[in-house]
Amino acid sequence: DNNILQVGVITGIVRVIKAGIFSDLNNLSEHSILNKEYDEYFGFLEEEVKNALKYYEVDSKLNEVHSWYNGYRFGDTKVYNPWSILKFLSEKEFKGYWIDTSENYLIKAILKGANKKTFEKLNNLLFGKEVKEEITGKSTLQEILEAHDLWELLLFSGYLTIDKKIDKNMYIIKIPNKEVKEFFGDSFIEISFGTNLTFKNLIENLLDNEIEEFEENLQEILLKYMSFYDVSSIEKVYHSFILGLMIHLEGKYYIKSNGEGGLGRYDIAIEPLNKNLRGFILEFKVADSEENLEKKAGEALEQIKDKKYYISLEERGIKDITFVGMAFYKKLVNIKSLEY
Repeated sequence: DNNILQVGVITGIVRVIKAGIFSDLNNLSEHSILNKEYDEYFGFLEEEVKNALKYYEVDSKLNEVHSWYNGYRFGDTKVYNPWSILKFLSEKEFKGYWIDTSENYLIKAILKGANKKTFEKLNNLLFGKEVKEEITGKSTLQEILEAHDLWELLLFSGYLTIDKKIDKNMYIIKIPNKEVKEFFGDSFIEISFGTNLTFKNLIENLLDNEIEEFEENLQEILLKYMSFYDVSSIEKVYHSFILGLMIHLEGKYYIKSNGEGGLGRYDIAIEPLNKNLRGFILEFKVADSEENLEKKAGEALEQIKDKKYYISLEERGIKDITFVGMAFYKKLVNIKSLEY
């Protein structure tokens, strides 16, 4: 209704909701991250970042800048997060900049209400596995608030990006970079436990090869924070839970899930980047009763030895390895270990 205004530009996360056929707001031309037109203007291009790093005399950090702040795809163009690049050039420190510009309350609220299938997909994303989703680009914020379209919200708000298009409206999506991956790791801990202290103690116990203390802390976490309705007789539930705890080890350790080793597939391998540190092989079992917990933990440990899962770590130069057999029954855990 402004007869002075000829052209306007509206920016946001998801498409504009128009009230109806007689709305004053009409004749909109929408350009989202799915469109090729204007795709190079949504972020900084590779050459622009190289020039900026050279100007500020930090061009030696290009590879780290790439892993932290690159990875977004708009249309056919890969771009860097512009806000994070500007902040890094100012502070010269690698950390999350853009991810801390809002409270992320909507994302965290959706994650808190996520079902097991959604959390399994998030775990796959965290560890680099393919996740296929239908993305139409037609969702509105009103629909997202009703939790109909989690993946489209995560994509359009920058928490995920498109890896490639495989069919009409079908895409492989991924976490774009380390900045966002850290957010998901922190959110997992916050949503699951509400605190990082117990979690940090748990991880330190494992890395220090203090398996008894690791078992005690894990038992406390299961009893205190894991809902009775989250546990089941399905091994995958516990596998995903433990895998989520390991996300913060990335950068110092390779975390591999269901990888090939020896004569089969182990559940989780924790491989240190520093070959002088200790590696770990974790194998999970689910018991049918509390009385069978110790027996199942022993079976898990024997499986690691019998199937020679440790060979994959040995071949990559890891000399000290701990086998960890873990058995679960509802909210109870029993752990057997062996130093190799």
